[in-house]
Amino acid sequence: MNFEEGTWAAWLYDLLRPHVTRVVVSDPRKNALLKEGNKNDRIDARKLAELLYLNKFNAVYHGQHGLRTLKELARSYLTITRDLTRVMARIKAIYRGWGIPAPANMCMRSVIGRNGSGN
Repeated sequence: MNFEEGTWAAWLYDLLRPHVTRVVVSDPRKNALLKEGNKNDRIDARKLAELLYLNKFNAVYHGQHGLRTLKELARSYLTITRDLTRVMARIKAIYRGWGIPAPANMCMRSVIGRNGSGN
């Protein structure tokens, strides 16, 4: 099975791998057959099948789990950090709106309490 690289390529690779003999994720910019002629999904699928049959495509993903896991952890950390920063800015804005001075070093623990209940 061959499909073009995209946002969900890693997920689709892992999903299909146990069910087929071979899964190849190809780079659409480097496949020569796809650059010529008419373009639509049916024609592209036919050309990808020809490239797979002829073994003339550039594979870009082979199921490396270690690096992907590290990238997902880094992305999750960045997302959580951005969310925390956004929430803290919003809480400080609410305090300012109520006329309550918010300390410059305010952290989530001081806002929600040590046990997480807000009391």
